[in-house]
Amino acid sequence: MQINYNKHIVHKPKVEDKTKQHYDFIKKQFDAAYLSYKDFMERDDMFVVVIRNGNSMIVAMCLVRSTPMEERKAIIPPKEENPHLEKTSDEGSKETEKPKLPPRIEYETINFNIHRIVFTLVDTYYRGKGYNQELLDFVYDNAKELGDVRYLVANIRESNKASINSFMKNGFKLSKRMTKPYSNGEKKIRVVKFIKKNVPTTHED
Repeated sequence: MQINYNKHIVHKPKVEDKTKQHYDFIKKQFDAAYLSYKDFMERDDMFVVVIRNGNSMIVAMCLVRSTPMEERKAIIPPKEENPHLEKTSDEGSKETEKPKLPPRIEYETINFNIHRIVFTLVDTYYRGKGYNQELLDFVYDNAKELGDVRYLVANIRESNKASINSFMKNGFKLSKRMTKPYSNGEKKIRVVKFIKKNVPTTHED
């Protein structure tokens, strides 16, 4: 009997261009009827993170969807620079400020992305070896390196306790935001992990 040692050699996760092999792996793991092969290949907002063994077979995979978001933030000028305030004073009285006109609020638009983890999949033979955590760690580090991703988010079926625990173990937190249930009525658990920004270090002489 010849032993295939290459299947025990597992490489680090990396982002790959989507192929039919990736889609076949998804279909092998569960019935993703909502995701057609055409949509999988043509959607530019989706990418895959893959772990392979020494035989180039897929060990584990994470499907991620990048969603652009924007936020409006009010720009409030310092009080002394506010053109809508004028200083008035009466003789012998303390100088005060009174509004001249209602201030016109200006906004700036902040653009950012969020990465939605559609699902993580691990081949049956390789389960229980920490590869799901490796995928989540890579997705986080990759998002942090991109610089424009604010947080990771995933929706999980309430009955999938193992998946919920895996995400919580990785630093995800339960979200208070209400979400619609799945089509069969099962509750949808939303978990979120915010991207920590790098704080520049200062060196004192």
